Amino acid sequence: MKINKLIYTLIAVFATVAFTACNDDNTTIYEVSAGQGISGEYTGEWSKTLDGVTETAQGTMVFTTSDLGGNFANITVTSAALDIDMTSVVNVTHANGDYIFTNTKDTNGFGTSFMGRVYADGSATIYFVKVVKSGRLSYTYTFGFDGRK
Repeated sequence: MKINKLIYTLIAVFATVAFTACNDDNTTIYEVSAGQGISGEYTGEWSKTLDGVTETAQGTMVFTTSDLGGNFANITVTSAALDIDMTSVVNVTHANGDYIFTNTKDTNGFGTSFMGRVYADGSATIYFVKVVKSGRLSYTYTFGFDGRK
């Protein structure tokens, strides 16, 4: 009986030690917050697609620091030719030298959830789908932006 108790104790100790992880020594310390690092104006081409027909025009995507703190920024996207003028707050995170920005609330300034990326080389992208209602009809637009700082 004592041997069974000893065996079960050893198994329990082994299981505890076997699944214990060590602390990761590769923690990255960033000089600036993600919200500050993404700040700037990106100029490029916007696309707006409805029913398979795509229109393109020049426009901008501008990030400014937010009053909410380090991992937040404000985004404003514009293209006069495509009637694009939207502003929202975004969550920003570091991603291997790049920045990923998101807002998953449909109640944001875009009226839909969106996600994009700013790359270490200064290029930026965003793509999102927005449903616009007009009377009883709904139109599904796909928006995209590719630009550079």
